[in-house]
Amino acid sequence: MKTYFNRIRYVHVKDVRKDIFYEVQEKNWISGRLSVKGFTVPGDGDFDFAPFHCE
Repeated sequence: MKTYFNRIRYVHVKDVRKDIFYEVQEKNWISGRLSVKGFTVPGDGDFDFAPFHCE
């Protein structure tokens, strides 16, 4: 992101809960199930946003 920072106008992020993510993979559910059950607002799940943050 640092390389293209001046070109990026908008980034939409979601967080995901690991337990739900792995359940979806294990049961071979379609990705839509993950959208309904596993995605959440940033900070509520298990994704580490610190390295993603631009300085």
